[in-house]
Amino acid sequence: MERYAKGQIVVNFKNDVGIETAELLGNRFGLKLLINEQIDGGYVYETRKGQEKRSAESFKKRYPEFIEGADRRDILYEQRYDKIQSLEDHAIDLKETDIVNSPTSKQFNASLDKLIEYIQTLKE
Repeated sequence: MERYAKGQIVVNFKNDVGIETAELLGNRFGLKLLINEQIDGGYVYETRKGQEKRSAESFKKRYPEFIEGADRRDILYEQRYDKIQSLEDHAIDLKETDIVNSPTSKQFNASLDKLIEYIQTLKE
């Protein structure tokens, strides 16, 4: 599996830049803003395949007053982040249902075993 998305970069702005400004700045570089995609508050732009690093560096150099960071879209990072978020959700469910309801040790341990099984499915 590829680590980086081909033909995509993620740009994080220093301030809360509106979508219109983000689109305008990208258009100046010939980059298309993927409006339905945002990663950790960063905007996703479509670039020419093979030009991801160059596009990200150019964006940072041209607009240093606006740009906090720009880089290739890291799909592996996104997948790992989603897995950790899912694990947190499972842990919250365990806390809200299996602790609040005062389970027996056997019931609680069974819930922990389910969580451990779920963790095993997250391995790469």
